[in-house]
Amino acid sequence: MKYLLSILLLVFTISFSSAQNFNKDSLTGSWSVIHVTESNDNLPDEIKPMIEKMKTGFMNSKFNFKSDSTFAITFQKVTPFTNDLKKVLNNKEWKYNDNKKLISIGLKYNNYNNMRMYVKKTERKSIFYI
Repeated sequence: MKYLLSILLLVFTISFSSAQNFNKDSLTGSWSVIHVTESNDNLPDEIKPMIEKMKTGFMNSKFNFKSDSTFAITFQKVTPFTNDLKKVLNNKEWKYNDNKKLISIGLKYNNYNNMRMYVKKTERKSIFYI
């Protein structure tokens, strides 16, 4: 599963309950996924079912970037796939690189490599790229 997370790029449009500027303080809090789309329509057929699982799993999920630098994710729909993701992501540490606009989730020993998200703010929404 880590392999698939690292090679697939999903785009999340997220509503948020914290400030609009991207820095560690403004990212801290709860974020709700309101839209999920894949960025590449030319995916191989054998990967498409996994992409659909990911899209369904992440839709309406909540990312919680805690002030103590721990991360938690909750899913509206509980499946074996989302349970596996929770094991990989929950109670891991998160850090933010302002120069790269990158959120990294994991542990120090694996260079926070469980999941990485680039963040972008537009006028009306925030976008997380996985």
